[in-house]
Amino acid sequence: ALDEVYWRSFAGESYILPDRLAPHTPKKAMIAGYRDLIRLVLLRTGKDRYLSKNNNMILRLPALAKAMPEAVFLVPVRDPVSHAMSLLSQHRRFAEADAFTQKYMLWLGHHEFGATHKPFVWGEEVISGDPDTPGYWLTRWVSAHYALLAAAREWPNVLLVPSDDLARDPALWPAIARRIGIEAAPLQEIRAMPERAAPEAGDAETEARDLYAQLVTQARTDLA
Repeated sequence: ALDEVYWRSFAGESYILPDRLAPHTPKKAMIAGYRDLIRLVLLRTGKDRYLSKNNNMILRLPALAKAMPEAVFLVPVRDPVSHAMSLLSQHRRFAEADAFTQKYMLWLGHHEFGATHKPFVWGEEVISGDPDTPGYWLTRWVSAHYALLAAAREWPNVLLVPSDDLARDPALWPAIARRIGIEAAPLQEIRAMPERAAPEAGDAETEARDLYAQLVTQARTDLA
């Protein structure tokens, strides 16, 4: 569901700032409107579950987790270096995007990388670093995942998923399926991503790997 358009249209000025995307605490009326949007989609499609894949949801995750206790918010967590290198690759790919692509990305509220990039920023954090380097993306990964770890520890319906482990541990997917109340149908083959090194990332990589270990521990505890 491209539901970020809903949030951007009615409250974009609250979290899409000139140089960043900030945490978003939507008002009760906006959350009620979002529930209406979900109900309309389910009515139109004849389904009874709504799935939203939207990175910007992490900006409003605590508010939605509190307001929608019947929902489960799955947060895939990937090896930080692989994730950072992937973001760097995508950033370079979209850095010279044409005018149509840039306009479409802005319409979607998609600022993760490329010519329309604006980082997720919590608190009074100073934005620094060069987006054309791995260290920048590792720093952004750390900032976002500290917020995600805090949300998972506070709200029982926020579930971290160590996505790299899906390829290694056959018990992981059935545990997730039980948690969200669906049949654990066999997954298609998932290949584990090889570990990668981030050139000249230094302290950022050390902090990211330590945080990743905490995230996986939290995920395993919640799925036990």
